[in-house]
Amino acid sequence: MASEQITKIIARAVSDPQFRELLFNQSEQVFAEYDLTDAEKNLLKNLSRENFDAAASELGARISRGGLGTMGNLDTLLSPIRKP
Repeated sequence: MASEQITKIIARAVSDPQFRELLFNQSEQVFAEYDLTDAEKNLLKNLSRENFDAAASELGARISRGGLGTMGNLDTLLSPIRKP
């Protein structure tokens, strides 16, 4: 399961395109705003922009249909970059 800090960052990146650009292009600036472990920073640095954009689009559609729920797709989004 994703940490609370990772969840906050992903949720903000989904809803804020400028923050999303910072996350992918100037990640250290984003990391300075949050209390992240090195493992969490590496997880975010290795996040695929293509996977993120696809998941963000799906989450946006869910929100417009009536709610985000528990962000259940967050673990799906992060799973390709997690190490066993």
